[in-house]
Amino acid sequence: MPRVGSQAWYHMAKHDKELFAPFVLSERGQKIDKFWFDLRLGNGRSCPAYYSEAERNMVQALTCFRADVIIWEGNIPTVVECKPYAGLACFGQIEGYAELFNDKFGYYPHKLIITDNPRPDLPYLLSKKGIAILYYKPVQDSVIELAENMTLSRIEDLPR
Repeated sequence: MPRVGSQAWYHMAKHDKELFAPFVLSERGQKIDKFWFDLRLGNGRSCPAYYSEAERNMVQALTCFRADVIIWEGNIPTVVECKPYAGLACFGQIEGYAELFNDKFGYYPHKLIITDNPRPDLPYLLSKKGIAILYYKPVQDSVIELAENMTLSRIEDLPR
């Protein structure tokens, strides 16, 4: 079922949307071929055998890692993490998501962190690992809505 309006980025926290929206409206963002939102990566928590299969599936789905968004430029995926005042935890997240993406699909994505104000040593660490970083000022709700609507036709259902 196609998503509409505020349902398109339903999984993203407001502070993440405030940073992702200006990227979508940027020259690069306008050229993104497709978006995967809320991609489940990893295995999630395991449950004791006495849980029903439905319960085990639900727990697994709710506890696995979820990437903010995967953008596709042609056939090249980039895992994106949006984080205000990004720091070392964000660095670990993006590296972990890339490893789990490789486990799931058999190849590594590019990596991008979108932030407003990173901790002082983060850009240095990212450059050592080939991770891109973009800086955006958080935007208002009206800009988020505009950007979200611009992605609707490019959101692709996630692979299972």
